[in-house]
Amino acid sequence: MIEILVWPLVLLILGVVVIFTFKEQISMFIQEIGHLKTKWFEIERIRKEVFAKAEEVEKVKVNLREIMRSYVETYAFDLKTRNQIPPPPDVIKKAQEELNSIIKLLFPTKDERVIFVKTLQEKLNSLPS
Repeated sequence: MIEILVWPLVLLILGVVVIFTFKEQISMFIQEIGHLKTKWFEIERIRKEVFAKAEEVEKVKVNLREIMRSYVETYAFDLKTRNQIPPPPDVIKKAQEELNSIIKLLFPTKDERVIFVKTLQEKLNSLPS
């Protein structure tokens, strides 16, 4: 019966001796693992932020393309109908739609759009007729 307990007891004693012998190294190793774990979570957080910013940049690029398309289309209508006074109603309607789409992209909230349109109307009204 004692023979069965001898090897586990020897291993236990050996483990305790190793732990006491390398106590400082084991402690430093565990601290380093904790530090690396913290760094890992920090890197993961930064990675997520970078991907979120990349998505925002992609949205801005899409919005910019849409703004430029609307602007070019409106300007083309303006050039095409420059000598027609007043321009045909369908051209006026299309230009208004394109300008509204640009305004919605530039000013996301309704309050911002209202302020911008009022300011623009005041400037237009102050021009000589």
